Amino acid sequence: MKNSKINLYYSLRQYFLDFKNTKNTDQRNFKLSSYRYFLWVLILTLLMCFLKEPIINLLILTRNYRKQGTEDWVFYAYENKKAYLKQITKPKIVVVGGSSALFGIDAQQIESSTGIPTVNMGVFASLGIDYMLDKAKKVLKPGDIIVTSIEYPLYYQTHEQQLEDKGLKNYIISYDHDYFNQLNLVEKLKVIALPFGLNQDDIYIIIHLLTNKSPFDKNIVYKKIIKKSAAGECYTGMTLNRNGDEQCNIGKSPTPEVKQAGKFTAELAKESIDLSGSIKDFCIYAKKNNITIVPIYPGTLYLPDYNSQQYKTYFAKIKNFWLAQGIPFEDSPSNSFIKIQMMFNTVYHPNDKGRTWRTKSIISILKNHLHKNI
Repeated sequence: MKNSKINLYYSLRQYFLDFKNTKNTDQRNFKLSSYRYFLWVLILTLLMCFLKEPIINLLILTRNYRKQGTEDWVFYAYENKKAYLKQITKPKIVVVGGSSALFGIDAQQIESSTGIPTVNMGVFASLGIDYMLDKAKKVLKPGDIIVTSIEYPLYYQTHEQQLEDKGLKNYIISYDHDYFNQLNLVEKLKVIALPFGLNQDDIYIIIHLLTNKSPFDKNIVYKKIIKKSAAGECYTGMTLNRNGDEQCNIGKSPTPEVKQAGKFTAELAKESIDLSGSIKDFCIYAKKNNITIVPIYPGTLYLPDYNSQQYKTYFAKIKNFWLAQGIPFEDSPSNSFIKIQMMFNTVYHPNDKGRTWRTKSIISILKNHLHKNI
């Protein structure tokens, strides 16, 4: 690489020396024309390196395509959950969180035990807590109850960090233009402008998008997802029950990755909670709109280290955060720890037995709350 840079330097240097020493007018004009052409190519290449991602993203936004690498199943999961939400005409329970809620909370079981319509809105942690709570506001009404099961890393992300997450960026560019439109200009630029660089694939993508022959058609993706769901595969958004609970984990055993999983550590060093401020804002919103928040710990794989004083202090910090917002917190860490034999494919994803076990304690919390408010 170093030698190629040196060779390029000497080639350019020699080119300009030749131009300077050329006496013939026609030859000088020819070299000048070549120089201008070279300069324009260089400028356009540099511009493409900086602007290729915004160009691709803007083309996708305006032509209603989907971006490669998008978690398309998230869209279909939300669509299936919305179908039941539209049928509900009385106060309801809404579960919000990432995939720990999707896989780990049984909304159907909650509805059966409480008699209150319940929808599991949990989907994908990479969307971030700001997006999840914004999504929740659009379906909540006065008198509703929201159960928040927030994965631990989400408590410590700033709004900017969430917007920089590729999972959120790709999703809102491909499927949620309303959310994109409500962002301010700086936030929109953060979403559409990604790292510097240009390769052959980027040029291929831009050409196909411009010529309306895009291989990124949502209908093609939908057909692929239907095939995957028919085979019982996870992450299709189609293997949900009416209440929005994932069903692909039924009867499953823990994967090798889960068996080898270690404790979470990064969050322990964090001091402040809710760096984006969206949870505090949501608490204010809920109180103004007569919406009850029931916060819980996210269900996760049990590890002996979680019984140490260090982790007890950490879990207490989560509880105290909610209490400081005036929100009762009745859950306990022990009720969220799920044994390895009841887990599935990540430390946040139990199988159906783990989900049933975890949901029982959530139902107890909800019934206590309902009894107090009779």
